Amino acid sequence: MLQQSLNSRLKDIALEHDLLFEPNSYPAESFIQLIRKLNRGNGVVVLIDEYDKPIISHLHDHTLLASNHDVLKDFFGVIKSSGEHLNFVLITGVSKFSKVSLFSGMNNLVDISLDQKFATLLGITEEELDLHYGEYINQTARSRAQPIEDVRALMRQWYNGYQFGRSEATQKVYNPVSLHLFLTHNQLSNYWFGTATPTFALELIKNQNYAVPNFEKELSIGLILEESHEVDKIDLLTLLYQTGYLTISSFQEESLTYKLKFPNEEVSLSFYDHLLHSFTAMLPTLLNPYLHAMKEAIINRDLDTFFGTINQLLSEIPYPLHVQKEAYYHSLIFLLLRSMALQVSAEVLTRHGRLDLALSHLDNLFLFEFKMDSSAQGVLMKEI
Repeated sequence: MLQQSLNSRLKDIALEHDLLFEPNSYPAESFIQLIRKLNRGNGVVVLIDEYDKPIISHLHDHTLLASNHDVLKDFFGVIKSSGEHLNFVLITGVSKFSKVSLFSGMNNLVDISLDQKFATLLGITEEELDLHYGEYINQTARSRAQPIEDVRALMRQWYNGYQFGRSEATQKVYNPVSLHLFLTHNQLSNYWFGTATPTFALELIKNQNYAVPNFEKELSIGLILEESHEVDKIDLLTLLYQTGYLTISSFQEESLTYKLKFPNEEVSLSFYDHLLHSFTAMLPTLLNPYLHAMKEAIINRDLDTFFGTINQLLSEIPYPLHVQKEAYYHSLIFLLLRSMALQVSAEVLTRHGRLDLALSHLDNLFLFEFKMDSSAQGVLMKEI
């Protein structure tokens, strides 16, 4: 499948340049032939977008993953051996995978992922908003009947926050797609949710029993963030950073440590929505009534209905998904409450000890403690 797709694209490029070209069964050989035919003295410019998509899209399918990996290793090896025919090469991708020829033995490639000079290349800065988007922001403010300052604050909270550099002086940028959709429709929405689901990352979180509430904090990671990774051994935080779910908050030069966090509200909600579906295997049409009932119960301080709804929801989750560990239920309840856009804090330290979860809404504060009940094969939540 991948071989056919590569050969088809190479043939299309040849036709665009009026070249007689018939790919053979090996895309790498076809690539070499095309580069040589296109070189008319000044060298060829090669642009490759999302080089790793055939890998990222199939991290859960080991057979197909291995097949695609072998094809790409041979295909990208052509770049290494065709230097005399090349003028310029630009490659984009999500992850920096080792053993696909690109990052082994190719010292003529420069990684600009965290280069300060290119930190704002793929996003929109506040200065660019001022310069080019004033009319659209004014129109959105009128449509929403809000002051321009409030609209700008919402835009910043929901769609800004991406940082692609170590320095504190690095400008944060907006997601261009989400920003444009907001200014087109004049309403806040989770536009990011329509992008690809991070299936492999979700499986890692579940399999490693990762404490989901930890994502509310700044997360530490070393220089592994910048390194190449083997396909089946990528670090969870690195994967989430590379797929855009986490961004750089700061860099501590003394310890060579990055601090990562969600860039904005849109991304955090998207991540939690994906993760909640993974934990429950329930479609939104089935899950949303439970979320609505739980939120109404919190608003009305009706704790009997709140706990009753949670117990009913737990009974609807397929048994194989249940993990008989307190951390699983802690994460699940946190996800349910966070998905309702409620203000939730986990592992709250007090002078009396540590609370599992604190939920605040308007003037009400609810404190929760989780305890496993092995006899009932479930979890009990105690409201203090």
